[in-house]
Amino acid sequence: MILHHFFYTGDERFIELWRKMPKVSKKVLLEQLKEMENDGIVVRKQVNTFPPEVYYGLSERGKSLEQLLLHIESWMENYQLQRTTELNPMKEKQK
Repeated sequence: MILHHFFYTGDERFIELWRKMPKVSKKVLLEQLKEMENDGIVVRKQVNTFPPEVYYGLSERGKSLEQLLLHIESWMENYQLQRTTELNPMKEKQK
């Protein structure tokens, strides 16, 4: 979900990213970002202001995942459509 967000918004301040994911605790989000940073997928940038601003964005390695994630997103959409049709067969016949 975090990577998906970065593909559509680009670099984001930590606090703004956290606000857009209300069901995720700050601790969990920070742990996930640190893990992705250690894996070279996400880049952390700190701006020395008061208070400090921390931005996260995709590294070149992270950006290389775009086609894979788009493919997964497409598969999910097709799966949901098929699942909806299976659960509501009359809906498909009405079209």
